[in-house]
Amino acid sequence: MMKLGCLLGLICLGSWVTTVPAHAELILDTQQISLATTQHTSVGKSLRITTDTDITKLVLTASDLERENGSARISADEVKVTGVTTPLTANQAIKLDIGIDGGALKTSGEFTGTLLVQYDGNSQLIPISVQVKAEAWGAWIVVLLGVGIGTILSIYQANGLPRDELLVRVSELRERMRGETALQAERFKTYAESRLLAVETDLRNKQWKGAEANLVKGQTVWDR
Repeated sequence: MMKLGCLLGLICLGSWVTTVPAHAELILDTQQISLATTQHTSVGKSLRITTDTDITKLVLTASDLERENGSARISADEVKVTGVTTPLTANQAIKLDIGIDGGALKTSGEFTGTLLVQYDGNSQLIPISVQVKAEAWGAWIVVLLGVGIGTILSIYQANGLPRDELLVRVSELRERMRGETALQAERFKTYAESRLLAVETDLRNKQWKGAEANLVKGQTVWDR
């Protein structure tokens, strides 16, 4: 009698096991979604999904994608997932397209987030990373600005700097001459002033050496 009871128990247990539905296993062809693009340029990637059992419900939801320092983000609404179809039969494969429009990619940097895959009471998380590079013209602007500034500095060092230095020395000499009140200094002042006028003429004509020579003559006479 006991043997018959055990046998009936095993039969019932076997019947219960065979009627319990197996959990669906969703198989994705990637463990991480990595995208790369430049600013204001759309980007996308395909994702292949298969399952070992029938699936009646499949939902994919992206999170916000944020830069590491939190200074910028791509809204979850900008991450578009298309191609989701249900029901999905066992061993059937579907291709999903994940894309982000260029209008959402305004800032360069690396943005990370997740894609939540929910199906018949189960779920999986897939990491997403989007590498956004600065537009090429931005780098060219930096280069051109650098070249332009370097050119301006070179021109100034070749022309503006010598002129400014000479003008400072002319101003200093005139200041010294104004402070002198002795009558015997008048004839020296007249000569020095004539040299300073010659310096100004040379500067207008960009004759740096001539201006330097006239200034030295004026300074020498005045110092005596």
